[in-house]
Amino acid sequence: MTDEHAYAEPFGPIYGRPEPGPCPECSCCTRGLCEIGKLNLLGCLGRTATTDPALRDAIAECPCDRVPGSARSVLADRLEGVTDPNERSRIVTELADTYMRNQGRGLMIEITDNEGRPVGVNGPHSSEGTRAIAAGIDRAVRMLNYATMPGNGGLVYPSTVYSVYGELVDALGKLPQALNQMADWIGEQVDAGAIRENPDYGKHGGNVQAAHATLVEATAAACAKADELAKVLGRARSAVGGLEAVED
Repeated sequence: MTDEHAYAEPFGPIYGRPEPGPCPECSCCTRGLCEIGKLNLLGCLGRTATTDPALRDAIAECPCDRVPGSARSVLADRLEGVTDPNERSRIVTELADTYMRNQGRGLMIEITDNEGRPVGVNGPHSSEGTRAIAAGIDRAVRMLNYATMPGNGGLVYPSTVYSVYGELVDALGKLPQALNQMADWIGEQVDAGAIRENPDYGKHGGNVQAAHATLVEATAAACAKADELAKVLGRARSAVGGLEAVED
C-alpha cells in the first residue's frame, strides 16, 4: 500500500505526494488517497491508477468515500427519488463541475434555499438563496469551530492549519465585494424612491438618506476591518508555513 498512485487533480496526476501513512479508518487506502477520494464522484477508486484487480476491488468498497459530506454521499442524496434521465444527468454534471472547481479544498458544503434547491455560483439566484448563502457562512464557521476542537480529529497536520488560514484569507478578500454590492443596491433603491425608512422603528426618524449614509460609512469600515483581519491571518499562515509533523 503506497501513495504513488494517489492523484489530486481532476484531469490527471500532480507530481507531488499526498501526506503519507495508512488511512486510520480503512485497510485499503492511504490517508492521502482517502482525503482526495472524498472529493471525487467515483470515490477513492476514481483517484487511483493502480491496475492490481484485487487492490482495485478493495478500494472500490472503501467506506471513507461514503461518509456524510463526501462527493459520493452528496450525489446519492441528490439523486434519491429522481427518475428522469435528463435530470439525473444534469445533477451529475453539476456536481462534477463543482467538485472539479473545488478540488483540493476539502469536503463541499452544499447550500440550499428554504425549498431545498441547491444554490450555485452561477445561479439561478433568488432572495431566499442569498439569505441561505449568508446562513451557510455562519454554519461553516460553526463547523470549523467544532472541527478544530481538541480531540475531535479535525487537526492532524500543521499543513491543515496552514490551509485553513489560507482559505480564510481568501474569503475575507472576497467579502468586501459583497458588502459594497449590497450597499450600492440599497443606494440605487433609495435614489429611485423604491424604499423608505419606517419612522416607527427606523434609527433615523424616517430619513432614508441618513440611513443610507450610515450604511455606506459602516460598509467602508467593515471592508477595512476585513482587509486588516486578512493581513493578520496572512501573517499567522506564514508563521506555520514551515512547520511539519515529526515522523515516528
